[in-house]
Order: sequence, then structure tokens, then C-alpha cells
Amino acid sequence: DPNEFGILAALGKYSAIAAILCHEEQVPGKNIGDGLKYLEKAIECKSSLQGNGGHSLAVACNLFAVSADAGLLSGKGVDFAIFLLKLAIELDQTLAMPYLNLGTIYLSQNQNIETFETAMTLFEESFYIDPQNEMVRKNLITTYHALASYYSRFPNERAFDTLSVLEKAHALDPDNDKFNHGLGCIYLTIAGHFMGKKY
Repeated sequence: DPNEFGILAALGKYSAIAAILCHEEQVPGKNIGDGLKYLEKAIECKSSLQGNGGHSLAVACNLFAVSADAGLLSGKGVDFAIFLLKLAIELDQTLAMPYLNLGTIYLSQNQNIETFETAMTLFEESFYIDPQNEMVRKNLITTYHALASYYSRFPNERAFDTLSVLEKAHALDPDNDKFNHGLGCIYLTIAGHFMGKKY
């Protein structure tokens, strides 16, 4: 919906036009490549975009990042998508989707403990902004589970990290038997450490 981007003159015409052109069906005869040209112009003058103008550019960056990650921008791939999403977050910290999309890209590129922890931070920020977003909630739960599985390999060193992510997961999904079982086990493990005894 082009109205999402407001009046072009008020929001920064280049970024608003770019965002609209990102959806081919909205502007007959145009395509996403045309929109990318406007987006690049908007980025060039981003320092002059304040308030709603910065918001409009952030929305456009997020839209084009999704397209770049999907391989829809000729010659622009994942690295460009990451650049756009970081720029979107820099411009407007009130948008949930750039955090979600950036975390998702990181996980798709390299699934190790560092990327899971980075993704968790990004997903948590997205969930803080938009707690009703079911996609964010599901991604968070999945990431918490992956981190708990990793931390649990080191019961002495990472017990409280395991506890932290399991408690967060339980808050989002209180009826999940796997999380409840994990919580019970980690409570016993920590209690055993304090008693000088392992369970």
C-alpha cells in the first residue's frame, strides 16, 4: 500500500518512490530495478532525511533487503541486504522488521554460537517493538532452544546461560513440555552445584 509511505514530499521523495517501485504491480511498466535507482539516490542524501524522511528510507531499505536476499536484485545479494538492514536500523529503531530480517539472514549464513547469540539479540529487539508478531515469536523460541541445547553441553560453565534462555523460552511458550523439562533439569543442576553435588 503506497499510503504506508505517506505523502512523497513529506517523507523524502526518493525513498518513498523506491519503496513503491519495489512492488511491481503498484506501478505498471516499472520494475524493482527502477526502484533500486531511487533507493540509491535516497541513500546518497540520507543525511538530509530527518523524521518521517528517515523512516521512509528505513522502510524502503527493509523492502529492498528482502528482495536482495531472495536474489531478485541483479548483482545485489546477501551482503547488500545486510548493508540495507543495518542502515534501516540506524535510520529508525522503531521498525521491527529490519531486526527480524537481519537476524534471519545471519542464521541462514552461518549457524554457530556467535550467530545464534547475535540473532537472539536482534529477535528480542524486534519482539520488544512488536510483541504481537507471531513470526518473531517463533524465531525467538527456535533460537532459545538452539542456544539452550548448546549451553547445556557445558553444565559447569554455562548453567546460568542455559537457565536464562530456557526461562525466556518458557515465558513465550509456557505449555512446551521440552522447555519445562529442560527448566526442571537445569534447576536441579544449579541446586546440585550449590549443594556440592551433581544430579
